[in-house]
Amino acid sequence: APGFQSETVTIVTDDDDESTYTFTITGNGLSAAASQPEISVKQGGTNIIDASATPVDYGSVDLAGGSQTLTYTITNVGSADLTVSGITSDDGDFVVGNIQTSAPAAYILGNVISQGDFITFDVTFDPLTLTGTRSATITITNNDITDSEDSFTFGVQGVSIGYPEINSTGPIA
Repeated sequence: APGFQSETVTIVTDDDDESTYTFTITGNGLSAAASQPEISVKQGGTNIIDASATPVDYGSVDLAGGSQTLTYTITNVGSADLTVSGITSDDGDFVVGNIQTSAPAAYILGNVISQGDFITFDVTFDPLTLTGTRSATITITNNDITDSEDSFTFGVQGVSIGYPEINSTGPIA
């Protein structure tokens, strides 16, 4: 049983020079399996590992009006409610949005995701001003303390391509 336990053990013998032997055993009982939320993040069918060194690749996107959107799924695979209190990007070229839920009620950040339920969200790579490789960290703040996943992070990256500049130094003949 969970909690502090104390029991007395008595051993009765028929030994002539030993009397009955009695001692006390104490301990702290734990439940068989403590209920915990457990976050699982996927992009398509690919598992995203917390703090992975390998970013999700968005490929190349045109600086002039191009964008690439990928959808991610957060599933609670644990045995207690998972609370997601924020999903953020640390770079404006990667925008988080379109948060949806599998639960019947509307999902608002801070509500719980029950065991087996999920939410989806989009991250859009929409380069604003710079060409070249762009990267960001996506952070999902939640209550999964297993393996320090209460701040689940993963990297994203894409290449912003633009039109080549043309410089003219004189009249065109």
